[in-house]
Amino acid sequence: MTNRDPRVLHVTPVFRPGVGGVETYVETMAQAQAEAGWKVTVLTCQPGASAPASWDALARPPLVVRVHRWALGGAMRRLSAHNGFDVLHLHAWSRPTVLQAALAGRAPMLFTPHGAFVGPSARTSRAVRVVQAGFDRVVAKRLLARMSLVHALTEYQAALLTRSWGVPPSRLVVQGPPLADEARSPRPGTPGGRGRYLAMARLSREKRVPDVLGALAARHELAPCDVVGPEENDIAEVRRMAGRLDPDRVAFLGVVTGPERLDLLRGATALLLPSEFEGLSITALEALAQGTPVVASATASRGLPTAAILVFPTGDVSALADRMHEVADPAVRDRLSSAASEAAASFPSPASHAAFLVAAYRRMGQSGPTGGQ
Repeated sequence: MTNRDPRVLHVTPVFRPGVGGVETYVETMAQAQAEAGWKVTVLTCQPGASAPASWDALARPPLVVRVHRWALGGAMRRLSAHNGFDVLHLHAWSRPTVLQAALAGRAPMLFTPHGAFVGPSARTSRAVRVVQAGFDRVVAKRLLARMSLVHALTEYQAALLTRSWGVPPSRLVVQGPPLADEARSPRPGTPGGRGRYLAMARLSREKRVPDVLGALAARHELAPCDVVGPEENDIAEVRRMAGRLDPDRVAFLGVVTGPERLDLLRGATALLLPSEFEGLSITALEALAQGTPVVASATASRGLPTAAILVFPTGDVSALADRMHEVADPAVRDRLSSAASEAAASFPSPASHAAFLVAAYRRMGQSGPTGGQ
């Protein structure tokens, strides 16, 4: 790659701007890169039929291309041939997406897995776990070997990629996700002023939102909880458990974006993060920047500032309820909130993370492409 501005194709299995996680990362970086004069395209899968039209309206990169999930490989080849991309930046550990990228890509590839590599979800069926574990054991390591560089979000994730997936340290770069400029400044209003807990995540099995509802059922003195996020494969279980609670104990707010999302984070007693795994939760970083403590499972807490969070064993509903009770104590919350605000000053900005990516892209360009032929 020359010294001109890079031409980058971001490939992600999901792109629902404003929702959080991978979407927030890709949107933030694609916007920052486009504003810096880069040629940026986002290639992603078609959303489900229930997806709001606002997702496309919120997308701020210059071009978003949506195709069927199994048409990503062909789209990568066509877009690369037409635009001459210097870098293919692949996001998230989606087995179909990684497989198609490894077979189709000719430009140097940077892979950011986002979520931690922990194998199949414990809450999927046994048959699915067997198939996914077999794919990971036989195919995944070979696919990772085709990546020019792998971008880990935390040192823990980097060590896991080396230890369990055979990625040599020489092909790893490490930096946490950037916090968008609009999320860095605390919103107006009283911290924790809503007096409600907040679970903000896709309603998918790995996010373990039913654990939150179980905690509310176990401890009746706990404040109510707002649940924010799109409906996915755990919605039936979430609704079933919510039906056991008094109607005023939980509110489902759907997808909330923009300033309203930050207002919810600012006003929450705590953000609840019971996930089975996280790479490094951007939603948690946003909460901390708003001075809001995070109650996180052990597997979701890695990389978060320890002084600003309370941790419980993943899947232990009773321990989660105890931590929710603990964070509601004003003295405890004030201590965690102060630590959160202090830690947020060190989170990467879009500009600093863009510079980090430029260095990674140029390093890949010097080493040449590693994709399939």
